[in-house]
Amino acid sequence: MGARKKCRFCSREASVFVRQANLPLCEEHFISWFERKVERTIRRYDLIRPGDKVLVAVSGGKDSMALLCVLKKLSGCMGFEIEGVTLDLGIKGNSYSARSVETAEKAAEELGVKFHVVSIKDRYGFDLDDAVRKVRRPPCSICGLLKRYALTDVAREMDFDALATGHTLNDMARFVLASFMSGAFSELVRLTPASASELPGVPRRIKPFYESLEEHIRTYADLRGLAYMEDGCPYANTAPTDRLRAFLEEMEARSPGTMHAMVRNYLKYLRPALASYLEDELPPLRPCSRCGLPSSGELCSFCRLRDRVLGTG
Repeated sequence: MGARKKCRFCSREASVFVRQANLPLCEEHFISWFERKVERTIRRYDLIRPGDKVLVAVSGGKDSMALLCVLKKLSGCMGFEIEGVTLDLGIKGNSYSARSVETAEKAAEELGVKFHVVSIKDRYGFDLDDAVRKVRRPPCSICGLLKRYALTDVAREMDFDALATGHTLNDMARFVLASFMSGAFSELVRLTPASASELPGVPRRIKPFYESLEEHIRTYADLRGLAYMEDGCPYANTAPTDRLRAFLEEMEARSPGTMHAMVRNYLKYLRPALASYLEDELPPLRPCSRCGLPSSGELCSFCRLRDRVLGTG
């Protein structure tokens, strides 16, 4: 961006250039632009309704910290309530879990958001480190299962209407492409901005950053002065190289708007066709016979994992 460019909405020099919209913005107008974008996403997909209680999952990273901040800003004008929650996964390497909890707690206090910390070990009898030692399965896969289950379980127990996670447009584009390439069409059809549980008392899962790029989220977090953790999970080096993410980011750099078009077209054209095609193969989720949370079988994946780790199966 040339040094002479001025903010589209004022006479100040632009410090941010939104390539996807050919939009030069000063810091103040970038913040308001970003918050309006998230508000439009919420309204477009009916993610949050007036009077809703929303539990925000906060890991301490830039995406979830920015999400907590944005939803706090929007809660007043849109008429909903928010609280935050961080899971202590028990990752001891690099003091990762302890730092995650500390970072999230501090941010919630500064934003004036009621906050909860949930220890996986205290609640379920084992933590991520225990599971990695006892189960032959990639750590990131186990972690994903633990977080999805525990967050939904806590949100249900506390009677929240919705559980908000910091999944981004980058995440959605990568999930769409990966699921399509691997033929995981039953998973692909579920990649929506909001996922209703269809079971009484179980909150819907929502993604307010469904149409927000990570580069914009990072800029927002930095301009808001949010202190966040860079990725320092000791298990990160066990994850496979994410070539799809690199490929998509390169395409976005070459042709701004690529990821947005991909995800919008998935929702508009591909998902309806897949849902119709798979109609008979996608029975509604039923309650797990043990814990009552949504499951595709009699016993949910988490309860099976817990049995293996604790030796109770």
